[in-house]
Amino acid sequence: MIGTLLGLRTTLRAQAALAARRAAIGAFGLALLLMGLFFLTLAAWLGLAAAVGAVLASLILGFLFAGLGCILLVIATMRRTRVAPAPVAAPPPAATPAGALFPAAVQAFIAGLVAGLNSGRKR
Repeated sequence: MIGTLLGLRTTLRAQAALAARRAAIGAFGLALLLMGLFFLTLAAWLGLAAAVGAVLASLILGFLFAGLGCILLVIATMRRTRVAPAPVAAPPPAATPAGALFPAAVQAFIAGLVAGLNSGRKR
């Protein structure tokens, strides 16, 4: 049982390190994406300003971004209906001695936790 707990601790640390690495890479990617969008917007504004003037270029880009923002907010707030899964009947409880209930529950919890952590590795 102690070996299981130590293995669980190692597994949790590895998963935390992986999650931190993914978050850092995602944050850096988001920063680069925002920088690219900034320069694309700047190029669009310079092109429009040369063609139609600075004020009209600012209005066009402002309305474009405001419209896209409104569309994305509407999409984000839309409610989606989900189908509830069919209820599953619980199995009848097994007869256990009164003194052995707590250790069996702890062992079952640890076994379920380890199985859940191992199921994510198969992706």
